[in-house]
Amino acid sequence: MKVKFISTASVIISTEDCCIWTDPWIFGKAFNNSWALFPEIPFDENDYARITHVWVSHEHPDHFHIPTLKSLSKEFKNRVTLLFQQNHSDKMPNAFKMLGFNNIKLIENRKITSISDKTNVQVVQVGSMDSSLAVIDSDHTILNINDCEISKKDCKNFLRDLGTIDLALNQFSVAGYNGYYDYDTFGPISASIIMDNLVWNHKIIKARYTMPFASNIRFCCEDNKHINTFANTPFDVKKRFDAEGLKCLILYPGEEFDLAQNDRDPSESLGKYEKLYATISDLKCDPAESVELEHIRQAFIDFCADIRDRYPRFLYKKLSKICIKVPD
Repeated sequence: MKVKFISTASVIISTEDCCIWTDPWIFGKAFNNSWALFPEIPFDENDYARITHVWVSHEHPDHFHIPTLKSLSKEFKNRVTLLFQQNHSDKMPNAFKMLGFNNIKLIENRKITSISDKTNVQVVQVGSMDSSLAVIDSDHTILNINDCEISKKDCKNFLRDLGTIDLALNQFSVAGYNGYYDYDTFGPISASIIMDNLVWNHKIIKARYTMPFASNIRFCCEDNKHINTFANTPFDVKKRFDAEGLKCLILYPGEEFDLAQNDRDPSESLGKYEKLYATISDLKCDPAESVELEHIRQAFIDFCADIRDRYPRFLYKKLSKICIKVPD
């Protein structure tokens, strides 16, 4: 089994008889143009022909990247099978159909499911929308955790269901913040918690390697670029794993690793990252758009109306006063 790093949460996992492309995002931005790929690497056109399956973990735009999915050829969409979690909504399957994907396979939660003669997968729903993907062949297992905030119970289930996990793919840096105003205090704390979780996940699922991914972006607006200053880097992951006596796999976008190998020297990949991160402060950030106060007021009114529509009266009546702070 091989894994090729494409961008952020996008990898290509190759088994003996199939090839799965996860969370395709190969150009453009996400989250109202506030996230940019870091680095931006051209997609290898030769990879299209070998891909047999596409998996989308959840509907956040850095995973369900509509511009990338729209750009894929009709031939590609007719040929591949799109994998998604089976849940209680047709929203995402319908969206995939509107984007031109005709072969959609919904995977039942926690069920080991065959997608070819020699390859099985397991999709596990985590939280309100996220999901993980395990890819299993006769020799190896890769567990793609992506953004899932997995619990101790989830980890025990992974061990029970999957046995040995050769490679865990896991988020390694901040993706947002919880509304704290004091960024200088809470930013490093948030980054530290994510790093601790990365190490904890590795230990409790007893992974052979953990590959840091799903965080290879830069915050590219004037009003969020400060987050770049406390984001974790692949260097931070390597340093922490070395200190803990654990093995991590560092890949730069475009690089591939064969799990049949015993180890991989990360020096070349880290050298590429060193050159990349040296440029981050010089890269252009988009100016923040001006928003009229009346538009913000109306958005809050719509938000409240949405709460009333979604939830029973007795429940939202229990809410205390809601205060929205708007920085100028």
